[in-house]
Amino acid sequence: MDKRTVILLDVARSARVPDSNQMHFVRLVQFAIIGAHRESALPVGKRISAGALTTDFFDPIARAAKRLRMELGRLNGENLAAGEAARSMAAAHQFGEGLRALAQPGDASDPIGHYLSSMNLGLLIAVAEHARTQAKRWLSKRGRKRGTGRPAFDMFVFALLTAAELTGGRLTIYRNVHEVAGWDGSLLRALLALRPLLPKAKFVPAGTLGSSLHTVYQRWRRETEKSHQ
Repeated sequence: MDKRTVILLDVARSARVPDSNQMHFVRLVQFAIIGAHRESALPVGKRISAGALTTDFFDPIARAAKRLRMELGRLNGENLAAGEAARSMAAAHQFGEGLRALAQPGDASDPIGHYLSSMNLGLLIAVAEHARTQAKRWLSKRGRKRGTGRPAFDMFVFALLTAAELTGGRLTIYRNVHEVAGWDGSLLRALLALRPLLPKAKFVPAGTLGSSLHTVYQRWRRETEKSHQ
């Protein structure tokens, strides 16, 4: 087992992730570490914004899914112009034969309907719209500071907290006057353990690490509570 995996498994145990879910936690955190390096490497002026994510990614995904759902529906006789019914039936026959030959649909009597249902384009649209809303909540608008002022750090901690929650664990941060820096908790210990795997420059905010983690934790808790309402 490589050193990176050993560190991540130690963090999983610190977060009280059940044994059966620890490798899932490791994979989620590995992905978050890759994202932290990518974001921290961006030059000044190229930071991620909610508007850019929406314009370049979320909206095109939603539009493409809606268009694909509409076009597949046309094969089933939906949204047809006058005089298109016969061509729709012919196109549906050829398309259906292709699905039967190549995709082996579960419902051979209605392969297009089955394929459309299996793609779950409605879910894809809902996910893109949810991601757009979350990005607006999480990422700062121009001229306004949110979180610690280090977006890559904030998003990594957000991902770490989410990974623990998704896998049945929990990370904590709290004041402790008996500690040298005045903070303690499994989230603080996790970040200290993960420091060798994270970006070296311009990643961790200036000041007390515990205070920065508490700032992100409080915001993460508020945002996750909103998303569950």
